[in-house]
Amino acid sequence: GAATPVKVFDQATDGIVGPHYFLTRPNTNEVWLTLRTARANGKLIRINGDTRTIIPTPTATLETTSTPGDEPTEFAFSRDGARAYIGHHGNTITGSPANSSAFTIVDARTFTVAKTLQTAPGYATPAFVDFDWDLGRVYFTTKWSPALAVFDIETERVLRYIDLGGYGPAYGVYTTPDKRTLYLTLGPPAQGAVVAVDAKTLTVVANIVDPDLNQPRAVRFPHY
Repeated sequence: GAATPVKVFDQATDGIVGPHYFLTRPNTNEVWLTLRTARANGKLIRINGDTRTIIPTPTATLETTSTPGDEPTEFAFSRDGARAYIGHHGNTITGSPANSSAFTIVDARTFTVAKTLQTAPGYATPAFVDFDWDLGRVYFTTKWSPALAVFDIETERVLRYIDLGGYGPAYGVYTTPDKRTLYLTLGPPAQGAVVAVDAKTLTVVANIVDPDLNQPRAVRFPHY
């Protein structure tokens, strides 16, 4: 028979507007969700996965930068679930009032913004995120550059920006199961290519351009 939703979250009851990206916080029953719209201040919201209800304390929603059109997008947690690292998609090209360059660190235990960092000039829109807990890194693409930014969790600094060539946009970054290679998709509307980066040397090792790559958006491996 037809599938029936167990629970439907909506704007009137639960304050869900512009839901974008889900992720489960490690070692908890919390499901985190970014709320992203082109004009309003972007927010995080948490759902109790057991009771299927919004977690109301210390607050039901958390603004990541309190900036209209910042558009929090993808994010990653530290291995222990104590910190969340949130990228932002806001850009005038997609209708936001200004280009976002914010990369926000959230204290997951207190559900408060611990630190807001800015990407370097020319590397706006740190939108899509992946991680390597063993190396203590968060990888995110600065979408419209396009480039890969490598963020060190311990020092809370960007180690390197790796330019990917072309106009963009970079739609994602994905690690192989052995964490040795990063694959990044350069998708619509500007181009269709997949770039491979060596995670050890942080250098581009392949730029895959093929007619069959028709505006790729995502790569997935078994560990996702």
